[in-house]
Amino acid sequence: MPKCKVCGVEYKRTRPLSTTCGTYACNVEYAELHLEKVKAKKAKARRKETKEKLAKLKTPSQLAKDAEHYVNRYVRLRDYHKGCCSCDKPATWGGQWHCSHYISVGASSALRFHLWNMAKSCSQCNDKRGGNITEYGNRMSLERKEFLDNHERKRRFTREYLIRLKMIFAKRCRVVEKRLEGAGAGIDKG
Repeated sequence: MPKCKVCGVEYKRTRPLSTTCGTYACNVEYAELHLEKVKAKKAKARRKETKEKLAKLKTPSQLAKDAEHYVNRYVRLRDYHKGCCSCDKPATWGGQWHCSHYISVGASSALRFHLWNMAKSCSQCNDKRGGNITEYGNRMSLERKEFLDNHERKRRFTREYLIRLKMIFAKRCRVVEKRLEGAGAGIDKG
C-alpha cells in the first residue's frame, strides 16, 4: 500500500495517481507544497534570465576584468607551492599573494592573459616595488624572456573570447582547488 506524501499514513488509492491519503488537510498541504515548488522554479528561471540579460550588457572592459580575475586566481593556484617570483619569500609566507605580470597589462594588451607572462608574487613586490620586474626577469628562463620581450603588444579580445576565457579558467580553478584540497593544502578561496 502507498504512503501519504504529507502525513506518511498508508492508504488505499481511490484514484490511480493520488499521492495523499485523501484527507482535506493533507490535500491542502500537498497543494501548498507543490505551489511553493512551482514558484521557486519560476523564480529560479527569472534569476537566470536576469543574469543572462546583465551579462549581455557588460562592456568588453568589464568582461576582461572578469576573465582576468579567474586567470590571476588560476596562476596563484598553479604556483601554490612556489614562493614569490621576484624575491626570496617562501610559499609559507603569511602575507597576501598576487599575480604579477612581467610585461604589464598597460604595456601589452596581447600578453594580458598569457600564462608565460604571469607568476605568483608577494604583495610587497607587486604593489610597493612595481612588480620587482628586474628580479622577476632575472629568475625567468631566457626562452620565455625573449618570447615576451619580442611579442606583439596590441590585441583586442572579442566578447565571445573573454566569456569563454572566463569559463575555462573558472573551471580550471575548481579542478586545481579540488586537487589541492585532496592533497590537504589549506587554500584561500578568495
